[in-house]
Amino acid sequence: MSGTQWNQLWEYVKKRTTEPRYYYRKDKDGKRRKHLVVPELGEYAPHNNTCQYMIDFHVTPHILRHTYITNLLDKGVDVKTVQHLAGHKSSKITMEIYAHLKYNKKEDIAQKINKAFEVTRQKEPRKPLVLQ
Repeated sequence: MSGTQWNQLWEYVKKRTTEPRYYYRKDKDGKRRKHLVVPELGEYAPHNNTCQYMIDFHVTPHILRHTYITNLLDKGVDVKTVQHLAGHKSSKITMEIYAHLKYNKKEDIAQKINKAFEVTRQKEPRKPLVLQ
């Protein structure tokens, strides 16, 4: 991603946070005045009806990086590819940080447990285990 693309993405994210911010506007006399805006989650920006405030936590570039890597693993991208895209020296580093995403999903664990205790000839079907 180029520096320009990153800046555009970052501005897009910052505009959609609910963090209080100041704007400067000229009043009727032409004087520049400072206005405090405190956005609320879900509302649209008063000056731009396509900009909705959707982020109610402090966003950092590291959080965006973590989200990107998490989404790659969650969608099934192999660890070596994710390691390369993340810039980690080895896939071991990637797995130490993100292994809980790949191997500890409740729905996957429940399926594996059900399969392990499956009886080939049951008289009545058992109710599947659901972890909560």
